[in-house]
Amino acid sequence: MLVTDDSVRVAEWVWPRTHGPDGFTDFQAVGVQNEAGDLVAGMVFTGWTPNYNVEIHLAIDDPRAVGLEFYKYTFQYAFLVLNVKRVTAICRDGYARNERLLKGMCFKKEGVARSGYLLKDGSLVDAGLYSCLRSECRLIPKEYRTMKDLK
Repeated sequence: MLVTDDSVRVAEWVWPRTHGPDGFTDFQAVGVQNEAGDLVAGMVFTGWTPNYNVEIHLAIDDPRAVGLEFYKYTFQYAFLVLNVKRVTAICRDGYARNERLLKGMCFKKEGVARSGYLLKDGSLVDAGLYSCLRSECRLIPKEYRTMKDLK
């Protein structure tokens, strides 16, 4: 079941599972919970630049519990509500599970930021930079992919 009305709960769940900053500020979040009400996935939107870009932070504990509904909702939120042209994701480079997931969600790898992640233990690792452009996203209705700006 989608959790769309408790961004703080979702963000607090996502944060320790990502290599992101020390908590999130100025964010929106969407989660998935199981029948027991426990969160099993979440996406946090940060760094929103209107009409341009938003960054996502994604954590999934149980991939089997996350359906297409979650991905469609999150991309429709980013592209149709926030009205951005691109969604940016950064993950630890070489982490095959994350890279497969991002590619399956319409993301393309743009490059690698050497020593781009500062992990919680203080070590630095390379970070893969990914983007999904509105014009390429198969998870939003086709008629919205080519619109210059949504009103």
